[in-house]
Amino acid sequence: MRGATHRFDCALRCYNLEVESKPGEITHNFFVGDYDVGVWVHNINGNSKNSPVPAVFYALYDKAGKFLKWGITANPGSRYPKSWGCQLVELDKGSRVDMLAKERIHTKMRPGPWNHESWAGTGITP
Repeated sequence: MRGATHRFDCALRCYNLEVESKPGEITHNFFVGDYDVGVWVHNINGNSKNSPVPAVFYALYDKAGKFLKWGITANPGSRYPKSWGCQLVELDKGSRVDMLAKERIHTKMRPGPWNHESWAGTGITP
């Protein structure tokens, strides 16, 4: 289920892996459960609402200039593969919580075809 948070209380073997993108900087924590269940969990180093890492609010366009989506990222230069030919236009930079609020308002009012959030296009602002 996309965009959902679920809590599971059970006993199973899990592995905590840390992925280092730069020396000394852990960008993701995740654990992998049993063979039938796998879960990816981001840590507070970038993807949590309360992350201290500054975020960029952006608009994404395809090669022809067609608007695709609103988004936020801590790494605009590497957010999408260069081979896609998309143009990421940085609109603002600030705290992740502030950029999430901007993304939500824009996505509610004028979503792009790649905005799949459950509230996209609802037209209701907070």
